[in-house]
Amino acid sequence: MNKFFKNDGLDNLIREEEWKEKQRPITQHREMMGKEQELKEKKIIELKEFLKSIAGKLKEEGVPIADDCRINIGFFNEKRFPKLKEDLERVNGWQEELENKKINPEEQKETAGEQLEMLKTAVFNKFMGKKFIVVRSSKIDDFDGGIDNVIMEKTTGNIVSAFDEVSDEEGEVFRKKASAVMDKNKLGTRLKYGLSIDPTSKRIIGQTISNIPIFYLPLSKKNLEEAIKNFSTGEPSKNEEELFEKFMSSIFGQIKELYGRNDIPFRCKEKIKQFADDLKQI
Repeated sequence: MNKFFKNDGLDNLIREEEWKEKQRPITQHREMMGKEQELKEKKIIELKEFLKSIAGKLKEEGVPIADDCRINIGFFNEKRFPKLKEDLERVNGWQEELENKKINPEEQKETAGEQLEMLKTAVFNKFMGKKFIVVRSSKIDDFDGGIDNVIMEKTTGNIVSAFDEVSDEEGEVFRKKASAVMDKNKLGTRLKYGLSIDPTSKRIIGQTISNIPIFYLPLSKKNLEEAIKNFSTGEPSKNEEELFEKFMSSIFGQIKELYGRNDIPFRCKEKIKQFADDLKQI
């Protein structure tokens, strides 16, 4: 540089602008990710509020559930469920553990599995709510039996199926989880805190149910995030229609597989057929 023209300030300014130009794509990416996360959190709040509105209607029908559409064992009768007190203590223990970690259950970040449970509960209620009661299982049945959702016919009170989520759609992890869920049907799934309709009073009551067919519902994390982003609190969105069709296609494929197996109990197969017939009427 000419010794008679030395401008360190200008050189520094140029270097600063060059650095900003290099950082601009990173900054834009961070801003975009921040907006996407903000949108996702907003949609999850909407999803929770939607489930709360469903729970309110089901409570009016006498269904013992909490605001998150999960079966609430606190409404069950200890005389009919001798382990109820012990199970309530377990649930309260999990709650205290969250509080000791200073995590507010209303503010904690849901896992992908929790988000999928909420999403499929909302979507199935939109498409199946007129004929079925679709709720989340109790925390005990979720933890002990791996059951996420329960479907009960409104007219008969029959528990026709249960669901377990699989957070993959292909690959070795998916195949192992799918196989494990299908094998549960060898003995039929048992729902400790299930629902039924009293034949005399016609009221919904708590009851242990056995020989329930269980199906897996696969959805990758990418497709889960896309579904949450497109969730609508009103009429089903196009994405929700596609998601429901995807789940139905998977369920009918599993029904066909289970019906062709010789190691599935007859009572379980009866419920599988009943569920298939009901689904065809939706």
